[in-house]
This record gives sequence, structure tokens and C-alpha cells, in this order.
Amino acid sequence: MKKLKIVILDDDRGDIELLRIYLGRMKDISITDQYTNPLEFLKDEPQLDYNLLISDVEMLEKTGLEVAKEISKKIIFVTGKASIYGNDLLKTNMELDHVIAAIPKPLKFEFLSKAIGQASIQLPEVKLPEIIPREFIRLKIKDGTALIRISDILTVSTVEFEKQQKNIGGGNKKVYLETSSPIVITDISLEEIFKQLNSREFFIVSDSCLVQRKAVMGQTKTKAFVRMNIDPKFYEDNRGGFPVFISESKRSSFITFLES
Repeated sequence: MKKLKIVILDDDRGDIELLRIYLGRMKDISITDQYTNPLEFLKDEPQLDYNLLISDVEMLEKTGLEVAKEISKKIIFVTGKASIYGNDLLKTNMELDHVIAAIPKPLKFEFLSKAIGQASIQLPEVKLPEIIPREFIRLKIKDGTALIRISDILTVSTVEFEKQQKNIGGGNKKVYLETSSPIVITDISLEEIFKQLNSREFFIVSDSCLVQRKAVMGQTKTKAFVRMNIDPKFYEDNRGGFPVFISESKRSSFITFLES
């Protein structure tokens, strides 16, 4: 069976980068080309070796819907107006039977992977892509997004945690990294971060803090001591780590986590 060969069309380079990262988490997928201009894509399209187009809908020179009417290959739309460009509307009112799905922006891996799976079913000659463990996570910051290597994350703390520790900090949460300064992230819960990490190496110790296993330097019944790549003076007399309180309901499972 053949690989799924994909062309990306989007006038937002940031969205192209994110698509490439997400698609990179799937085996048996090849990104053969990428375009930011739909007119250039249509000019090259007859010579392109691909079987699936992932296209934005709202573009300046030509919309994704207009592009779809000029090609016959399978299409997945990505759009900030997914509620308007629903699958039924696309297929029924626009007679675009080769459209597989219209998934919303900002892009989420779970929606994209589901649509890719649907594409593979409709293209029986290609392999069904296998999801591989992710290496990076993209999180929202004040002026855009940050791409963070998952293995570099030591802890994630909330503003409440900062106040409890009498530490100076702002933003919704801070991601403490092994190789660089902390990053302030916004508009996401610890639970959602944990879900996106999708790794057995992380544990939510309380409503205020999430830790990676390798960051834990020691623990008592009520506290964990973790590396956070901050001023070493905070580590004094704290078993080489920064003290993090463990919720009572988490204590037993946290010990199990460390021993697993």
C-alpha cells in the first residue's frame, strides 16, 4: 500500500507550521508540497504527486471553496468558520463530494487525526497512518504561540501557586523548562495541558502544579521537591528541589506514579 501524500495550502505560515508538526506525528504520511498562494497551487496542481489537499477556506486570491471546484483530489478544509462551512453544507449545497471534512481553527491534533483517518478510509490504496508519540507541544503565550519540547518541561504552575510561594510572576501559568527561562502561557487549564502532553511522565500534584517525573528530587507525605530552573537559593534546605504541596487526594497515586 502507498503512503498518504499531502499538499498543504494556507496563506498563514504559522498554520502551515502547525500542520507540519501535527502531520509529523503520523507514520506513512508524506508532505509533498506546501503553498501560501492558491493561484500558484492551481498552476502547479496538474503536475503534483499527491492524493490529499489540506486547505484553508478563507484566502485572498481565491477561496478554498473555489480551489475545490477546480480539482478532483480529496480535500480537508481548515477554517476559522467551521460552523458556517460544515461538512453537510459543503457536500450538499456546493456539490463538493470530494471534501472529507471541515475542521476548525485553531487547529487541534485530535480533529486533524480523525479527518486524516477518514481520508485513508476513502483512499483504500493508502496506508492508515499510525500516530506516534509527540515530541513538541504548542501553547498560547501573550503575543502568539510557543513551540515547546515536551522532554524539556519540568513543571507547570498556576498564578495561585506563584502567590503561595511568594514568588514574582504573572500570566495564567508558567512553564518551567530544563534548558531555558520559564515561559508564561495563557488560556489553558492544567488538565488540558496534561491531556495534550499525553505522557506517563507527567503528574498533576494539585490544582496549582503539574510535574514531570524527572524533575522530582524527593518527597515527603505532603510535599514534592522539584527542579524548576530558577534561582538556586530557592533550593537551599529543600532536598535539592523547590517545595510543591501535594493535594491530599493525590498523595497515594503520586507515590505509585514515582514507583512505576
